[in-house]
Amino acid sequence: MKFDRRSFLKTSAAVGAAVLLAPKIAEAQNNSTSQSPLAAASGVKVKDVKTYKLKQAIFIEVVADNGVSGWGEASPNNRHLIETFVHKGLKEHVIGKSVWNAEPMWDDMFFDNHDLGPAGVLPYSIAGIDIALWDLKGKLVNLPVYRLLGGKYRDKVRAYGSFGVDGGRKMTAAQAAAKAAKFVERGFTAVKLRMQIRERNINPKPDPTMEYARAVRKAVGDKIEFWVDINNGYTAARAIEMGKKLRQEIGVNYYEEPVSTQNLHELAQVSEALDIPIIAGEKEYTRWQMRDLMERGKVGIINPDVSKCGGLTEAKKIAALAQACSKSIIPHNTKPTFSTAAALHFAASISNCAPFMEFVDVDEFKDLIGLMKNNVEFKDGFLLVPNRAGIGIEPDLERVKRAVVS
Repeated sequence: MKFDRRSFLKTSAAVGAAVLLAPKIAEAQNNSTSQSPLAAASGVKVKDVKTYKLKQAIFIEVVADNGVSGWGEASPNNRHLIETFVHKGLKEHVIGKSVWNAEPMWDDMFFDNHDLGPAGVLPYSIAGIDIALWDLKGKLVNLPVYRLLGGKYRDKVRAYGSFGVDGGRKMTAAQAAAKAAKFVERGFTAVKLRMQIRERNINPKPDPTMEYARAVRKAVGDKIEFWVDINNGYTAARAIEMGKKLRQEIGVNYYEEPVSTQNLHELAQVSEALDIPIIAGEKEYTRWQMRDLMERGKVGIINPDVSKCGGLTEAKKIAALAQACSKSIIPHNTKPTFSTAAALHFAASISNCAPFMEFVDVDEFKDLIGLMKNNVEFKDGFLLVPNRAGIGIEPDLERVKRAVVS
């Protein structure tokens, strides 16, 4: 598969989901000559939930009793555990239910398992099913998901290129600079350096952040918006010190997760001490956690991830809560297929989306992208909101099955 600068996410075999599924939908709708298409779709129930554990992702397929499928994705931090949890803890709340009962199904999945902990594997697994249900509903009525979410405020979302360096262990500063420059060459107008320091290596000595930030800024130039993600690696005092240096010496536009989000009082100290916008929220998975993050952590911008925070159903609640708190949203997103498509529909459907969402280096995911019949489109620095039915992209099922790993 070959990608060019303008449309590196298009495949030559791209086929619209609505066209692919038209025969199945038509068959279901023609079961009764007296039923309208909408009436036929209204009685559809979930028949099965399937998982596809891949090298770089875990896909989830929700199959309806009329043969139509919806596809979603859970964040793959532990694909084995997510797969087991979907089959042993969640699908029983979905099979046999109306595909239109998104809220009751979400509540059943979440609150029946809430005692296991509201973060991590529970909202991850729910997210994959929930996204697939929204995709399925869109296909049944031949509408893009953003229409079902309330309409769209925008046709495209500016993407920033995101990459991590594992605290300096994954690549050198020169290699990081080259990686950032590649994003710019492909048309990105914003780049994020993820230092990935983490809590277990807090306040590292020596600290490679400034070296890497200087190299990246030099490589991309002054006109590219640039921010640094510490990935929870500093105490408040160190985060404030480094935030001032990054702002003054590098011209960093945003500062992400400078301290552990387990310590919201420290996050508030950093937010109040700096004149640079602080971003956090990828590790907050529910509306209640996001409420505490905004009220107690005092961050300026939140970045929920639809593949982590319980899917589109919960993400819309988080967006409404953020709007009430006058907070903007920059969707977190580190996978290039279903997660990206779902995040685009989410971003399109909310008024308080900031002018960015995260995207990745597609070269690192070429095998995963190769499993798709079509994918999201990138053009002139923007990801375009899909207009096809459902979330707008379709996998090649046979390729997906061959790519499953144990």
